[in-house]
Amino acid sequence: MKKMIITSLVAIATVGLAIVAAPAYAASCGDGTAAGEAMCGVSQIDTSNTSSDTIYDTVKTIINVLLFVVGIIAVIMIIWGGISYVLSAGAADKAKKARDTIVYSVVGLVVSIVAFAIVQFVFSSLGGGASGYTSAKACTDAGHTWDAKSKTCK
Repeated sequence: MKKMIITSLVAIATVGLAIVAAPAYAASCGDGTAAGEAMCGVSQIDTSNTSSDTIYDTVKTIINVLLFVVGIIAVIMIIWGGISYVLSAGAADKAKKARDTIVYSVVGLVVSIVAFAIVQFVFSSLGGGASGYTSAKACTDAGHTWDAKSKTCK
């Protein structure tokens, strides 16, 4: 019975991922030559006002991805604890282990949410200026003015 439930959950997850994960293809434009790119407007992109991401952006992205993964793992463990609790069939030791799994997963989820909030606060305070942007591209894309000397968005 337990093997059948696990097999069913894996099958449902696989089908769900297959439905959600649809490929996205880029449109082809021109023939790869300068004339073909100019015909598609590629040569008219202004890159003079952009700069590479700052170290703040890189670190912030890494931390956000890690916290996202921790949050996903916590949610999966909550679900696993719920399934274990249902399948404990009244056995006190199995029910206690399942409850502990749920409690520790919720604690982990809360810690990851608080860590995410702290990271957002610290990075918006450190290098983001008043509007919270830490790169020239993000600042100008949002309609603000980038001050290259102080590296802040105004």
